[in-house]
Amino acid sequence: MKKVLLLVTERNSANGVCAKAVMEKMVQRGYDVFCITNREYNDGISFEISDIKYTCIKPRLVYRISSYLQNSGVFGIKRKILVWIHNILSKSKLLLSVFSWPLISPLYSYRIYKKAISVCENEHIDIIVPIYTQVDTLIAAKKIKNKMPQIKYVPYFLDSFSGGYGPKIFSHEWTVKRGLKWEKKLLPTADKIIMMSSAKPHYEKYSCETSYFSRIKFLDLPLFIPNDSSNDTEIIDSAFFNFLFIGTIPAHIRDPKPFIEAFKLTKDSTFRLTIIGTSTCEAYIESAVKSDDRIRVLPFIDHDSALSAMNKADILVNFGNNLSNMTPSKIFEYMSTGNPIITTFSVENEPSLRYIEKYPFYFAMNEKLSFEDNAEMIEAFAHSMKGKKADTSSIEKEFYLNTPSAFVDCIENDN
Repeated sequence: MKKVLLLVTERNSANGVCAKAVMEKMVQRGYDVFCITNREYNDGISFEISDIKYTCIKPRLVYRISSYLQNSGVFGIKRKILVWIHNILSKSKLLLSVFSWPLISPLYSYRIYKKAISVCENEHIDIIVPIYTQVDTLIAAKKIKNKMPQIKYVPYFLDSFSGGYGPKIFSHEWTVKRGLKWEKKLLPTADKIIMMSSAKPHYEKYSCETSYFSRIKFLDLPLFIPNDSSNDTEIIDSAFFNFLFIGTIPAHIRDPKPFIEAFKLTKDSTFRLTIIGTSTCEAYIESAVKSDDRIRVLPFIDHDSALSAMNKADILVNFGNNLSNMTPSKIFEYMSTGNPIITTFSVENEPSLRYIEKYPFYFAMNEKLSFEDNAEMIEAFAHSMKGKKADTSSIEKEFYLNTPSAFVDCIENDN
């Protein structure tokens, strides 16, 4: 039995959900799976879920505050103070690490490394898979590869590193330059590198002459898993026609305003829009809730509850990105339900569109049209979709690269 260790850090994030999907598939294929992750509020030091053995590390202070805010149920003035402290600490730490970005906390990287090498030595790990949105996992895995060269080192980029987004204070050119510099440090010793197909043009442009380019395999977000969950959920009230968005809303990347303003102009009183998650535009969303009692906002829920809510909703909503190489993972979970989808777009090469266009029941809302025009089209689409559900088994082959099996097949393939 092969033993694999994944370094995931934020297991409740979108990338954590992706990592969980591939870990569960690896368990099904007979792997012994270990995972090192951030300790969440109320977590133990170690635990086991679905035959995956988790070991927790102490996260950065900013993350500990965030986890407390999400999981403790704190509210009122205490919550506002903690949010203020969180934001100040986050911005201060970023400013202090301008010249070392994306490395923000060397001590945090070291904690990951120490725990990971302990697991590798004690459990005789065969494969180590660092998940990227944080560079710390890559740094730790590369150090382990240097010390234990017999371990197969497979970085897994669910987000593009040099081709992705950086802090808003940095220009895109600066972010690319820094990312490429770090990739050239961290990737030459990798046995295989798995990236998303949306990042392929970027790496063909900037990295085609590197020593490691031939070892890059382009897959896709591994969340097309047909979901026929019949679990009841109180989140979705069948007395309404339910629109549902689940996820994070960084408003400078995906702007919810064009859809929300159009939704407010729809005339059907049975419509309800539920937004679950966090945003960087809380004031705007709070004002939308106050102006239309058909709109409500809920905090994050656990992944199983999210899947149940997606399955029970009438229309699933995706706010489009303005970055062409940043595909939101939620759209594959959306399509896995078979439910109709509304996705918005503001740029012609919006990354969700090339997937959604393969799906039978969707409406792509052009954010540049007037709120009034989009309101009419939203209402017409919703009424035409009542009771419809796509046969996900018939389109699964189309989305093979978006399945967890594609990841495991890639790991097992020697080419």
